[in-house]
Amino acid sequence: AASTMTKAGSFAVHILRPSPRSAFLASKFAQLGATNSTKISPFSFTQSQITLANATFGSPLLGREDDVMFRLQCETHRTIQIEDHQLWVGKVTKVDVVAEEKYVAGTGLEEVFSLMYSDRHFRHVGETLVPHEGAAVEE
Repeated sequence: AASTMTKAGSFAVHILRPSPRSAFLASKFAQLGATNSTKISPFSFTQSQITLANATFGSPLLGREDDVMFRLQCETHRTIQIEDHQLWVGKVTKVDVVAEEKYVAGTGLEEVFSLMYSDRHFRHVGETLVPHEGAAVEE
């Protein structure tokens, strides 16, 4: 993945709603518990049709069907090697509001939070979310 990102010079960050479905999808992209021999394409688990923003951006973008609230399209600004990991720093060039209005801050909800990962668990404020592939996206 790092070599593809290096060649592309851009990447997308997806901000997900806190749900079992999004926790499942995030776990597949993070390859939690996978070894090099068991890694598979996380895109095979998405429900969205993968889209390309435009010919100049070109990174895969997920949609509302996969509980995406916001997408940040970024140009690679810098990479930092930290032991056997790379930290990618990007310059945000575009923010897409993907979620329905009821999930966007300032539309009547006092608090809107995204999926979080802490202490080896996916979380929402006040609760742990267990990844589950079949969980339906709320309408």
